[in-house]
Amino acid sequence: MKTRLNLVTGAAGFSGSYMVCELLRAGERVIATDLEPVLQDPERRETLLQTGLDLSHPDLKVIPADLLSPASLKPLFDQPLTHVFHTASLYDHSASEEQLRRVNIDGTRNLLELAIGAGLERFVHWSTCGVYGQPYTAADGDRVNIPFTEESSSPKTTPDDATGPWQPVSGLGCTEPLASRA
Repeated sequence: MKTRLNLVTGAAGFSGSYMVCELLRAGERVIATDLEPVLQDPERRETLLQTGLDLSHPDLKVIPADLLSPASLKPLFDQPLTHVFHTASLYDHSASEEQLRRVNIDGTRNLLELAIGAGLERFVHWSTCGVYGQPYTAADGDRVNIPFTEESSSPKTTPDDATGPWQPVSGLGCTEPLASRA
């Protein structure tokens, strides 16, 4: 049996950093990856530390990579990975469709091409609900979805009679087990 080794893409982002925290809290070994400028940004590093993610944790190895550069992804798969949690994406409503396609589709394809031969036990790819925004039905007419923001809350956490954000995502931390937040 292989010793479990988890790769988390987008590890300095909202979902990725929480995934890294949960894996480390469970006693797992983790390789965290994100863009090098993001990983080196002092403000981002401080934010991660304040939410409970210590980038110097002994079971954590940080390796910068770019989904658009297969050569930068290769060192990730030189490790004996067993699990990949792919959270990295471009989440920017001002980005062009071309930029979104390059990162979110082509970048994921680059990662998958390397993962195919890696002998993984699991590959998990997900996105946040913010990519969908506040949903509308056909009865609502021609309106488009309104994206969620750090100041708004998800329909899953907002009571039906609420008149504003109920539990903004920016108020959640990584310093307590997720199960205790229910």
